Parts: sequence; structure tokens; C-alpha cells
Amino acid sequence: PDSASAKAKAPAMLCLHQTINIGRDEPVGLGKQDSKAQALHLVKRGYVCLAPDYPSFGEYPYDFKAAFKRGDYRSGTMKAIWNNMRAVDLLQSLPEVDGARIGAIGHSLGGHNSMFTAAFDTRL
Repeated sequence: PDSASAKAKAPAMLCLHQTINIGRDEPVGLGKQDSKAQALHLVKRGYVCLAPDYPSFGEYPYDFKAAFKRGDYRSGTMKAIWNNMRAVDLLQSLPEVDGARIGAIGHSLGGHNSMFTAAFDTRL
């Protein structure tokens, strides 16, 4: 949002993308469907938004097979939850964000991960 016009700390949203190769580009408005551009629409309403790539989408290469073999995570969703919780850490650290007003939104895979992240992270 336009920080020059902000008088108070802004709410924030973690904007998670659906199963789409372009990953985070869709919620920030670079995809073909305006209805999936949640981050863009929320920023225009004064929210601070963070739209990370899900592992193996967009610009985030991730070798799930190797990670599972090492025992890093039990599922792709658990890896995403861990990443999303770190994203909430980042949002809370920003001086322009009201750390008590952070949510998560997404479509399809993004909605799935929004719900699971909120189940594990009481800050959402």
C-alpha cells in the first residue's frame, strides 16, 4: 500500500497461489484471471501482502523426493506450512504491519495451505 498515506499500521495477508506453474505471479496480478489476483486486490485496499511460491512452483525449485528421503518433511503440505510460518515471521517483523492482524487467503492449493497453516499457526 501507499505508505505515505498510511496513518496506522496495516493489516497483512499471506496470499497463497493455486496449483499453477507461475506460482506467486498469479496472486500478485500477473496471471490471466483477475479473480485470482488476491494480493493485488488486497494491496489496493491497504493490506501488506506477501505471496510466496509453493515449493516446486514459480521460481522455487524443490526436490521433494530428496527431502522425503532425508526425512525433512512428511509431506509437501508440511514443508509449505513451515515456509508459510516463516513468512508470517517476516510480516510481523515489518514496521508497517500490525502483527496482530495477519491472515491467509488462497484458491485451491492456496486455500488448502491457508487452512492448514492457520491450524498450525495461532497468529493467523
